[in-house]
Amino acid sequence: MRKPELKLRLSLYQKPMEEDAYNSQSKESAESKQGSAEFKSELHSLAKFRHPNVVAILSYAEDGAERCLVYEFMPNGSVRDRLNRKNNTPALTWSQRHRIAADVARGMHYIQGAFSDKPLFHFDLKTDNVLLDAHFNAKVSDFGLFRAAQHLDEKGCICTQLVQGGAHQIVQGAAPYMCPEFFEEGRMTNKTAVHAFGMILLELLTAEKPSTKLKSKARKAVTNQAIAGILDSTLRPTEAEHQDMSEMGSLALDCLADESDERPFFGSILTLLDS
Repeated sequence: MRKPELKLRLSLYQKPMEEDAYNSQSKESAESKQGSAEFKSELHSLAKFRHPNVVAILSYAEDGAERCLVYEFMPNGSVRDRLNRKNNTPALTWSQRHRIAADVARGMHYIQGAFSDKPLFHFDLKTDNVLLDAHFNAKVSDFGLFRAAQHLDEKGCICTQLVQGGAHQIVQGAAPYMCPEFFEEGRMTNKTAVHAFGMILLELLTAEKPSTKLKSKARKAVTNQAIAGILDSTLRPTEAEHQDMSEMGSLALDCLADESDERPFFGSILTLLDS
């Protein structure tokens, strides 16, 4: 058991670790709702993921109640960092932002269908958890907050206790991304992550941090056909790009619909973004 622990430490500390680059480690505390056996079973399945838009798990270690996952090195950090232009990095171009949106949709479409016998839910899809490789390809990360649904109810939902007890920190950190049915009933469906994706689209358009205020601003801009008024000031779109941005704004609001049945599936989203 000592060798795997040594390999884990080498993978964490021997690679170049810039402040805003991610050779990620995700820790699960003793407060985790998943038992050790269930966690290991799901990790075994997740470790098989090999998709261009899903961060690869390289290693795993468990020390008592503490668990640690190690992901592949992502030198351009998170999408949120790049939108913030952390460390004076250049602003993302429209082409890069559009590709990021398509990459996330592609990764989530793959993830949701990865298990043939049960759907997989991501509890914390947000720009902090979308990482960029050396070529600015986007990859979905943070597997510590994935959960495979063992049993769905008649509406295709999974009940979660994330809104209860000691898990309030997760909800607070991701509150702008969470859909109404999660807050009201503690239920998640394959449309829950679509709601979060809608907020990610608005962030890509505006570079603003996620909020209900941003959603309201976007709805007003799209309704008035005035998307230019909320765009990131670093963007200088051509006429064709402006049309793409308007369409992405409309798609974002579709994804942010209060009723889950009114949100598109990731497959449909991907078709629109790739067209």
